[in-house]
Amino acid sequence: MGGRGRGRRGRGKRGGRGSAPSESDPPRGDALKFRIVAEADFYEKVLESENHSTTVEDASDKPGLLMQLERWSHLQALLKWFRTGIDADPSAELAFSSLLTKQHRAIIHSQVDQIGLGALEAVSRGIGEARHVSIVRHGSVPKQVDLTENQAFKAYWLRTWAVQAGIALSRGEAEEMVAGDSLTPELQALWQKNSAEQKAVDAVIEAVRKGDATALKAAVEENSAVVKKGTCDVHNTAPLHLAASLGDQAAIEVLLDAGAPINAIDGHKLSALEVSRREEHAPDGAEPHAAAADESASAKEDASNAAEDATLQIPDEAAAAAAQSPCKAATPASCSQEILDQSAK
Repeated sequence: MGGRGRGRRGRGKRGGRGSAPSESDPPRGDALKFRIVAEADFYEKVLESENHSTTVEDASDKPGLLMQLERWSHLQALLKWFRTGIDADPSAELAFSSLLTKQHRAIIHSQVDQIGLGALEAVSRGIGEARHVSIVRHGSVPKQVDLTENQAFKAYWLRTWAVQAGIALSRGEAEEMVAGDSLTPELQALWQKNSAEQKAVDAVIEAVRKGDATALKAAVEENSAVVKKGTCDVHNTAPLHLAASLGDQAAIEVLLDAGAPINAIDGHKLSALEVSRREEHAPDGAEPHAAAADESASAKEDASNAAEDATLQIPDEAAAAAAQSPCKAATPASCSQEILDQSAK
């Protein structure tokens, strides 16, 4: 962009207003400033067109012409004015102020799509407080940042964690920062903290998945903080939820004893108890209503045999084992639900 001449100073003619974008709090003052960087041919082309703006004093050494809209409702007229000159200078650029809010930038993108008629394109540039929208000739800039698989993964989770932390960060910003290895100090700290948490929760998740109680106890002891917080992995699953889905009674007890929050919600908006209940279903391929019918029939059969069962004496060893078990349910999944139910009370 550097080295372009200012060309002829544009003149803004007064005329009919363009229809205003829907915005309850339109930008004012310096937020209405924009910069035109174009060759003389551009200004010659738009000489008789209306843009409802005036030139303003520019103390910077940036190339181009600094101008200011009279009011936000003239945005459409400005875009039409710029579209008129783009054919004469395909390299021309209209850069809006970085003082515009994210909502205002979104309005510009929408208006360009409607008014550009395929000739214009709105692109986001800059990082953080310098983020702004520029209008250029359609197709003159790459559509997106070319990321490796690892970079795309990092950009996705960086933005996800930023939004969760209340940090405004668009997808484009995240991708540009990751591609250029230029995270802000705040985002770098966020990435390091959350990445460390993910490594910790992955260790616990892996121990649960293997069904190794000894390994799980060691992993929980080493990574107790993420267990107590109910932290989810990148697949939105927390250790307790995975144990509940597997019906792993021993793992559930280990995690609850370590302080795993019984009512924590995972990335799928489910509690561990809800996950456990969902897993108590018919065998693979069976229809839900068929499973319900089977359960009903089984319940009736159990009831009919209750009197006979009551007359039988349980061997001493079996009775002792039953007395020691914290769960009286018949299946692992049902047992998991019983343990979770009791813990939730």
